[in-house]
Amino acid sequence: MTYFILTRLLPTFILTFFAFALIRTQVFGSLKKKSFFQRELALYLFAAYVMTCLVSVLTPGTSLESQGIAVGGEQGGLVNTALARIQTGQGINLKPFYTIFNFQRYSGGLASFLNLWGNILLFIPYAFGLLLLFKRFRSFKSFLGLILGTTLSIEVLQLFVNRSVDIDDLILNLLGALIGYLIYRGLDKVLALKRFAR
Repeated sequence: MTYFILTRLLPTFILTFFAFALIRTQVFGSLKKKSFFQRELALYLFAAYVMTCLVSVLTPGTSLESQGIAVGGEQGGLVNTALARIQTGQGINLKPFYTIFNFQRYSGGLASFLNLWGNILLFIPYAFGLLLLFKRFRSFKSFLGLILGTTLSIEVLQLFVNRSVDIDDLILNLLGALIGYLIYRGLDKVLALKRFAR
């Protein structure tokens, strides 16, 4: 896990931060003129966070290969892998709370923490950043629509990269987003965060 963080996630975060900053200042300089330093920093951090999360949740796993399901290669690629997974149900859970209860009952330690709390914690900064930076997501309906679209997209894409597809991930992601929403609402009353949004 530490190796993955140091070799994949940290470099992704740093490279995205500086690449986004460079593009924002050089290509979209006129947009930057209507902004201020703290908002620009928040935008760079948000872009880097989103890219790091995508790398984290879409990095191919190995669990399905250990169960005899070929991923990519001679079987016809990622699309056929996804179709085979849909047909067999391997690595797919559509029963709400099944994985959550099983992790609580049979697992412990790091695996349980990463699966349960990781899915919640992943969406708290994402939700907070959306509300902080973009006015159009201040309405709960548009906010919830984007969160649902994001988490559903992640789960569908995970069919192709040998990762589990789980309704419980969607539930936990939504819970994390709601926590981020409430944190933003609470802090906005104290810090007047609306000035950051465009």
